[in-house]
Amino acid sequence: MDDKDDDLDMPSARPPRERSFDIPAMPEEDMPEDEEDMAMPIPRIAPKARDDIRTEKRRALEELTESVVEEKWDDFTKRIEGMNGRFQQLNDRIAALEQRIGQMQGDKKSDLMEIEGKIDGYKQSIDEIGSRMESVERAMKDSLNPMMQTLRSLSETIKSLKEKR
Repeated sequence: MDDKDDDLDMPSARPPRERSFDIPAMPEEDMPEDEEDMAMPIPRIAPKARDDIRTEKRRALEELTESVVEEKWDDFTKRIEGMNGRFQQLNDRIAALEQRIGQMQGDKKSDLMEIEGKIDGYKQSIDEIGSRMESVERAMKDSLNPMMQTLRSLSETIKSLKEKR
C-alpha cells in the first residue's frame, strides 16, 4: 500500500501513519550558535491540519466521483433519449401501417360493394331476359298452332295444285 492510501480515511488492518513534512530551514546566520550543533526535530502536523488535509482529499474524491457519475448519467440519458426516439419512430411506422391496413380494408369493402352491385345488376338483366324469353315463348306457342295450320293448308294447296297439273 502507498502512503496515499493511508490518508484516504479508508478502513485498513493497520493504523494510519503520522506524516511529517519538511519545513524550510533557517539560514545558518539566523540560527543561534548553540542550536547549530543540535539536531532539530522535524515538526509534526497538528491533528487539526491533518483533518483539514483529509477533508480536502475527501472533497476532491467526492468531486471526482460526482463528475464521473454525472458523465455516466449524461451518457445514460442520451442513450435513453436515443431509444425513445427509435421507439417513437417505430410507433409512427406502426401507426402508418395500421392506417394503410384500414384504408386497404375500406378499399376492399368498397370494391366488394361495387362487385355486389354489379352482380345485382346482372341478376336483374338476366331476370329481364328470362321474362322476355317467356313472353317470346308464349308468343311462339300462341302463333305456332295457327302457323302449323297455315303450313298444312299451304302444303295441301300445293299438293292439290300439283295433282291438277
